[in-house]
Amino acid sequence: AGLDGVGINTPLGNIKIDPTASCLENVNNIAKGYLIDTATSALGLSSTDVTYSIGGIDLNAGLDGVGINTPLGNIKIDPNASCTENVTNAVTELLGDSVNEEIDQFCSGFNDAARLQTDGSVYSDGTTTLLACQVNADAAIGRDGLKANAQADGSLSKHKLGDADISVGQGQAYAKASIGADGVKAVVGGEINAVSFEHKNVQAKIGLSAKTGVEASITNISASVLGVGLNAGTDGVGINTPIGSLNVKL
Repeated sequence: AGLDGVGINTPLGNIKIDPTASCLENVNNIAKGYLIDTATSALGLSSTDVTYSIGGIDLNAGLDGVGINTPLGNIKIDPNASCTENVTNAVTELLGDSVNEEIDQFCSGFNDAARLQTDGSVYSDGTTTLLACQVNADAAIGRDGLKANAQADGSLSKHKLGDADISVGQGQAYAKASIGADGVKAVVGGEINAVSFEHKNVQAKIGLSAKTGVEASITNISASVLGVGLNAGTDGVGINTPIGSLNVKL
């Protein structure tokens, strides 16, 4: 006995009388306790929760409700809710799972939606290439965002010296746009280079450039206006001018 009630332990079960509850509520609680103890004892259950599986369907039943797990979704029936509320909740849950699955399939179907690539040359022996031309274009929409790129370039000759590539009489035009988790990019431009040098650590060009745009990501940032610009990040640090550019990867 105490301020929070009176407890009576008997061989048939435990009884608790709550002084804040009415007489009828106490009687109902006592009867409910006896029924639960009797049911679990008769069925040989260690608790009032019952779990049963058949095929791909799992059934969980207890005092707090009934749960049904199916391949199409999960349903929970609340004994304290009305029939209409239980039906509404079940339909909402199933529709929610179905709609989310359809959205995932719809978005994944757009990844790498379109791509075009072609290249050719008049002569190539693996080291020297004459009159080379290359065109690339691709567009994609998916979970990573929206991307669209187009580029065309050509050169009078290309020479490979070890890890370096040297191009003479190179020209290119390009347009790039993307927005997604990795950043934002919007660039358009054209170049005519007398000589260009590309190495994994150093890139240099001598010629005319009209690059305009901005690129920003978690690893790199760059901005250019009519060929004048700067860039910095994991791709290196560089400077661009209308008559040439230099980028060094540290």
